[in-house]
Amino acid sequence: MQNGTEKLHVAFEDVTPLFYDDSLHITEIEDLVTYLRSLSTFKTFLNLPEQKIRDILLEHEVGGAVDLPKDYGMFICR
Repeated sequence: MQNGTEKLHVAFEDVTPLFYDDSLHITEIEDLVTYLRSLSTFKTFLNLPEQKIRDILLEHEVGGAVDLPKDYGMFICR
């Protein structure tokens, strides 16, 4: 969804992206902390103390949850 329009314009004259409003609603911050620390591709998180990661996530907590937006949708091409 981020760069699909320009890639599809190579083959299609008219490209219309349709975005789906979606997010991951996380109510257990500890589970998210554990998950982030398990990702080897997020070296930045691996170097941070767990409490710092927790504090960063809690800054984004609203109503007892953190919502992580997902970039989903489809393209209509003609």
